[in-house]
Amino acid sequence: MNTKKSLLIYALSLHLCDLCNGASIVLDDYTSGAFSISNATPISDNSTIVSPLSNNRWVRGAGSINWSSSVDAALGSLSYTLTLPRGDAPSPSTLLDITYSSTSENLNLFGYNAFVLNVSEVSGIGIVYAFEGVSSTLSGVVSVAFNGSGDLVIPFENMNAVNTVNPSAVTFRIVPQSADFSVTLSNITVIPEPSVALLAMLSASSFLVRRRPRIT
Repeated sequence: MNTKKSLLIYALSLHLCDLCNGASIVLDDYTSGAFSISNATPISDNSTIVSPLSNNRWVRGAGSINWSSSVDAALGSLSYTLTLPRGDAPSPSTLLDITYSSTSENLNLFGYNAFVLNVSEVSGIGIVYAFEGVSSTLSGVVSVAFNGSGDLVIPFENMNAVNTVNPSAVTFRIVPQSADFSVTLSNITVIPEPSVALLAMLSASSFLVRRRPRIT
């Protein structure tokens, strides 16, 4: 194998390591589509956003009084806060839906296998679901609990979706479990499936190291 081929394989190996170590693509970094909604205002916002995967974000809140949600594009964050009087428990219908779609085509999630919500701050108790489309039916969909700040991983398999590779839309449903729940997100990313990257690298490497047939 000559030096040039060795360098190419080395570069491919480094790229694979990046993918296996969590290289991701941004679904929303909250630097576009600013809004502010609450129970006292129209309870939804439909924003144009800048993202490699989506150009539309639809956010809508429902349920108990005294909730609010906003995106601060200058800070790059989305916040959701619920404050109920007298420590009342939130009703089951209290929620915030964040839906991502594209006006030109379905979302292309091929080669990826999980969402990552970067949580800047959280207080109280809450859970989040990810599901395909905008349907409120959560049969078979597995929730993930907010457990402090940091990365919250939601595997695609939690969605119980018909099409996780090319969905028409993806919704994240935040559901408070305590009266004082609040959360701030700094971004949502999608992380790759290592097996897909591995197959791609092995295929490329096989091509590079293939020897020319000997001339007899």
